[in-house]
Order: sequence, then structure tokens, then C-alpha cells
Amino acid sequence: MAAQACPGRRIDRVRFVQFLIRITPSVHGISAISTPILAARLRLAGDLRSALKLKEAFFPGSDLLIVTGAEVDGGEKDILAVLPALDLKTIRGHSYAALL
Repeated sequence: MAAQACPGRRIDRVRFVQFLIRITPSVHGISAISTPILAARLRLAGDLRSALKLKEAFFPGSDLLIVTGAEVDGGEKDILAVLPALDLKTIRGHSYAALL
């Protein structure tokens, strides 16, 4: 079904993610970006400054604090407001649909 919705070659992962986003009602937040996972990925990539900015904007406080997605995750526009230089591919790669 994903191949019908998004034709192309060698794009199975992207196609699957887009398909999930299209068929899932927005109320479920599948296109939301996991900011803790994105911050961890930025930190591992050596971009400590961006990781800290993201953490300060979306989940300030102790690292021991237990949070839920609704409290800390955001949309692409929210992330770009904090980190305008971050590319959309990186941001979208940390959506719930992409993390599946």
C-alpha cells in the first residue's frame, strides 16, 4: 500500500514513514518529533550546543525527571523555531513514525 501511495525506487523507509503519517489520524501525534531522542542524537554527533538548546526549550530541569511525549515532544515548526539551521531530514528522522 505504501508503494501505491508513494511511488519510487529505493525509498522504502521514507515511503513507509509517509504512509504511516498519511493514514494515522493527527490526534495520535505520529508526526510529533521526539525531542529527547533528537537531542541525544545531536549530542552523539558532537553538536552539544544544539542538544543543550533543544533540552532547554523542551525539557528543562533534572535529567532524572520522568517525562511523557505530550510534555516534551513538538512539531517540525517548534524544533525549527529553536534550531533554525537544523535540516528537515534530521528532524523528520526523529518523528514517532520514523522511529517505528
